[in-house]
Amino acid sequence: GLNIGYRWYDANGVTPAFPFGHGLSYTTFSMSNLSVTPKISDGTQPISIQFFLANTGTRAGAEAPQLYLGLPSQIGEPPKRLVAFSKVQLNPGERTSVQLTIDPAATNHPLSYWDVNTNNWKIA
Repeated sequence: GLNIGYRWYDANGVTPAFPFGHGLSYTTFSMSNLSVTPKISDGTQPISIQFFLANTGTRAGAEAPQLYLGLPSQIGEPPKRLVAFSKVQLNPGERTSVQLTIDPAATNHPLSYWDVNTNNWKIA
């Protein structure tokens, strides 16, 4: 079924001991200045998410920013799905701009769900 891994925890109201994507790091990171373009989507054009990522610690390290999306609950899909991610290496005090893109035409259909009545993908 659809509710495996982190989706099972969400569906059953269980808080895992470690969040999805949790890993050991010897430094800290911060994200700021989030912007989304376009603000409103018709579901056919890519959506760009940009933000700054900074290594606020004292050691070099890597961070994997993750973007989750939730479709309307009446569709019956899990409450969130991973739609984009990146891996960024930063030295101490370094800051960079990160862009994640949600492409509706991608093969993982990030803005769509499978309609069993029409046997086709539908934009939510």
